[in-house]
Amino acid sequence: LAGIHCCGTPDWGAVLRLPVDVVGFDAVRRLRDFLDVGAPLEDFVARGGVIGGSSAGATIQGEFLVRGNPLGNTDEWCEGYDRGFGFLPGCAVDQHFLARNRTKDLQGLIEQLPQLIWLGIDEGTAAIVRGSELEVLGDSKIAVFDRRKSGVEAQAPFPTWLSPGARWDLVAGKVR
Repeated sequence: LAGIHCCGTPDWGAVLRLPVDVVGFDAVRRLRDFLDVGAPLEDFVARGGVIGGSSAGATIQGEFLVRGNPLGNTDEWCEGYDRGFGFLPGCAVDQHFLARNRTKDLQGLIEQLPQLIWLGIDEGTAAIVRGSELEVLGDSKIAVFDRRKSGVEAQAPFPTWLSPGARWDLVAGKVR
């Protein structure tokens, strides 16, 4: 595998046409630039390229961007900065989940946007997604909040906890 990590504001179209397999970037500082890349990013992924990230780089993989405020990460929702890459359609991702005790933060957002699948990824943990299957790797857990089929609108949502090695079907909404 060949990879590149970019700092600053490169010509993203040119970077994504390089013969590399993995691209990394500073999601907090360069998010807006990268969101507008469009077709070159889609082409990169279509040819088998991997877009990954930790912390904000994981959050941006979802359709809805949690903690996208460029001035800090204390606001869960910042209008105008709430669109992620959409590589996980219908999903939103929050990071440092257990380490920073963010369950209540996410529950508040879920009440506002119950149609999304919400993933709380802890430090030292990864969600590897192939097709519609999410697999957990690492040292901790991932919380999945999925109210699409629960029919329990009035109660605060509780997560399904996935330990390393567990798999979740994002379409069916259940453990595999």
